[in-house]
Amino acid sequence: MPARWVSSDAVRSGSVVPDGGCARSAEKDRLTRAGRAGSADGERGHPARMMSGARAMAHPAPHGSAYDRSTPRDHYRVGHPRQSEGSDLLMRLVIAIGGNALLEREQRPEAATQRANAVKAVEALAPLTAEHEIILTHANGPQVGQLAAEGATDPELDMPYPLDVLGAQTQGMIGYWLLQALQNALPGREVASLVDQTLVSAADVAFAAPNKPVGPAYDEATARRMSAVRGWTVAPEGGHWRRLVPAPQPQRVVETRVLRQLITSGVVVVCAGGGGVPVIRNEDGDLEGVEAVIDMDLATAVLAVSLEADALLLTDLPHVVRGAGTPAAEPIQRATPAALRLEKFPLDSVSKVEAACRFVETTGHLAAIGPVSEVGLLLEGKAGTIVTPDSHHSGSLDRTPHSHRTGR
Repeated sequence: MPARWVSSDAVRSGSVVPDGGCARSAEKDRLTRAGRAGSADGERGHPARMMSGARAMAHPAPHGSAYDRSTPRDHYRVGHPRQSEGSDLLMRLVIAIGGNALLEREQRPEAATQRANAVKAVEALAPLTAEHEIILTHANGPQVGQLAAEGATDPELDMPYPLDVLGAQTQGMIGYWLLQALQNALPGREVASLVDQTLVSAADVAFAAPNKPVGPAYDEATARRMSAVRGWTVAPEGGHWRRLVPAPQPQRVVETRVLRQLITSGVVVVCAGGGGVPVIRNEDGDLEGVEAVIDMDLATAVLAVSLEADALLLTDLPHVVRGAGTPAAEPIQRATPAALRLEKFPLDSVSKVEAACRFVETTGHLAAIGPVSEVGLLLEGKAGTIVTPDSHHSGSLDRTPHSHRTGR
């Protein structure tokens, strides 16, 4: 089947919306963490500031290119040192566990298989918890699809469960597997898994043009019957017909304040599964679930900005490829958002690239795309695709606690 190509602009309808509703608690949290680290970091998070404040200008990209192949890939300073109470936690990392890490393409969706995959992913992630604050998000596409297929044919249901409910169900299921794996891998460490909601706009244009396929494949007659009976939008895809649903842009995770409190208490957190349960504010000002799906990578970027993360790691692909499917295909080792936006990528890369670009553009910090098995190398700039705010940064990754740097 030929690759489908789409520009990263195709999924971008606006910039990341920071968590404005949590501005006061975010500022309080920032000052608290700065005080713990013995730092007066009043400029932190400004796009013009490079993470720890150190910004070497050696090794510029050749010919002014925004792609930098001349600088050794481990020569990049990332993050801002932080210390939680009684520990030497350096950075706040938001890490997205991609769908393939939980269920590989050829695997059957058996519970035992997915549990084993969750354990394998956690084994790669666990070493980072010794030095960093960790927030994990995860995909849920295959799991929602499985539940949607079951509900569509359940004779006990007049209507299958709506997508917001299926999203919550998969958050609980996958969150449980990851929670237990983390607890077993990190005895004595506090771990929490949350079912949480992601706010979207009721006026998002996606609601008028559903384009995200979910659930099982149908023949044309069955698909049209489902559309007439259930009000679904259906369309042909790859010789079959699928239900299409809206994929609105994530604005903020509703439970951001709770997440911040857990993180600053030293808790490893699993949250925003599948991008979070999609909700809107209705005309009464109440939260209300909607029939939609949210891109997990884009929601993770929004969350990372709101939580003032020092780095965003998006896992699933080994790296982003320029010219994928052509004789000139080559992995992109390092690039700026501006350079990436000039490229076209296969559908499996588009949202990750867009999420990385939004995070880097908003925060000035580092984002990386690569396999979960190499997440430690991603953080060190030795694997995957590294996205940086400009092409001139160098300097080794400094993972020394702030108190050690200053001699205190």
